[in-house]
Amino acid sequence: MIYAKIYPTKKSPTQSGRARQAGWVLDVESNPGSIRDLETAWNATSDTLRQIKITFDSLISARTFADSHNLKYSIDAAHIASPRRRTYAENFRRAQ
Repeated sequence: MIYAKIYPTKKSPTQSGRARQAGWVLDVESNPGSIRDLETAWNATSDTLRQIKITFDSLISARTFADSHNLKYSIDAAHIASPRRRTYAENFRRAQ
């Protein structure tokens, strides 16, 4: 059985805003059996499933895809912080 993990997209380190953050990612988890090549210091594996990452617009479409392809999945729905909208003048008000 192939296992997958579904989680919301995260903000990249170079991104300052929250644009393009409303998606979900299906990441196929595989066995960690990699082989260390001593000459080149690279890790080699014959398992190409660990390279699969599929993005979806909603959680429902990601779950539908996983169910239709007989993937066993877990959902990691971490809290997505939504900042409180403030006006520019509220930055200069004194704390009470």
